[in-house]
Amino acid sequence: MVSNIATKISIASMGLFLLILLSLHLLEPEYDPTWRFISEYALGKYGWLMSLDFLLAALGSLSFMIAAWDETKSVTGRIGKVLLGISALGMAIAAIFTTDPITTPAGEMTERGNMHTLGGQLNLTPLAVLFLSLSLNKRKEWKQVRLPLQITAILTLLVMLAFAVSVGAAQGEFGPGVYAGLLGRLLMVGFGSWILIAGYHMLRLQQMKEFAKGMTTAISGNEV
Repeated sequence: MVSNIATKISIASMGLFLLILLSLHLLEPEYDPTWRFISEYALGKYGWLMSLDFLLAALGSLSFMIAAWDETKSVTGRIGKVLLGISALGMAIAAIFTTDPITTPAGEMTERGNMHTLGGQLNLTPLAVLFLSLSLNKRKEWKQVRLPLQITAILTLLVMLAFAVSVGAAQGEFGPGVYAGLLGRLLMVGFGSWILIAGYHMLRLQQMKEFAKGMTTAISGNEV
């Protein structure tokens, strides 16, 4: 029951997270999506939506960690769950503490902005979904979605590496032509998509188990 509820919360939270993130591009078009970070949506007129969105991402991550507890008992699975829990904490911190504008010099950042940056640094979701994919690949029940989970996890990890390179190359001077904002968006979309794919399949497996259990109970009752 706990796993089933957690799975549904994870799917709903991640679906809403992606929907709000998309809507913010329309509500606050002044932020160039190629180089402005998604965190900066929190500085605009609809800033509360971005804070809510980070909380939804945190809730979706934490819920999936709970839902996958019995499905990922291997070493790689445990590592993935720990990384997902750390990421959930990071996104919660990012939701509570609003970022400084991306153009703020490092020496002029506020305590609030530094806390938000810390939250962002704790976002280890690409590594989390990679380790979880390695764990789920070992289970025959997950064979049907093995390939899409692997592809999504690998692409998300590659985007994270490209994002890190882009941020490092910018050396704190962000502007048009620095595609860190676009890469950051792709990273979150990739992670959110992985959770949705895995969550829907997990929900399907839970429903199949419940059906099988119900059939067994019915047959036992008829035999009596």
